[in-house]
Amino acid sequence: MIGTVESVWRYPVKSMRGQATDKVFVGYSGLIGDRVYAIHSDRRAPRFPWFTARNHPDLIRHIARFRDAEAASAPANPEASHPNLPADDTFAVDIETPDGIITPLDDLFVAGLPAKDGEALTLKYSPRNFVDVTPVSLLSSQTVAHLADTLGTALDPQRFRANFNVNWSEGGAFFEDTLVGKRLRIGDTVEIALTDRDARCKMITLDPATAEAMPDLLKHVLDHHGGCVGVYGSVVREGFVCPGDMIEVLG
Repeated sequence: MIGTVESVWRYPVKSMRGQATDKVFVGYSGLIGDRVYAIHSDRRAPRFPWFTARNHPDLIRHIARFRDAEAASAPANPEASHPNLPADDTFAVDIETPDGIITPLDDLFVAGLPAKDGEALTLKYSPRNFVDVTPVSLLSSQTVAHLADTLGTALDPQRFRANFNVNWSEGGAFFEDTLVGKRLRIGDTVEIALTDRDARCKMITLDPATAEAMPDLLKHVLDHHGGCVGVYGSVVREGFVCPGDMIEVLG
């Protein structure tokens, strides 16, 4: 065992705050319910057409929650050899705005976002997840603590938006970087192949509670860590993951 899972996070809406989960099915396309919604802009580049907190920082202060988080965490037939995703209506989401107002995630909500003049925003949905690179991401508490100590300030791990926040048994900060190219088992079943370091952008500078920018964080990461914090992975064996699950290296 090289570590344990401290917390598991899904982000129902791309660029909004996430929702911790006590148990979730991890499929080949990622965690069920992770980034299943995104807001499309007709003014963005085709390779990344999303309206995000990089364009409107206050978006990160909106909290996205599944109305039935348990139902949105498991396949329709979890015991089958090839589990199916739950029905689309299982993924209904409510948004808590920075003012504390609870509102459904729908076209009316999107219409109220601060688009530029002439910009058309559209809510998009896919049960297969709108991820930027590979389906899952992992970050250690040791790495977050090191960055916080170096910069002399507290850092909420949620600014890094990883799926698995982990605690290494012996490895220190950025130990996860040394695992790229290896396969890990998480819990009894799930296996992920770590494929890349996680290249970072303006998003990590934004405090998820206040949207206040901290540009020194990104500058430090660019100058001292190749612009990367955490790692990406692909799922090679499906199953459930819970906080407290052990992590092993398979090879």
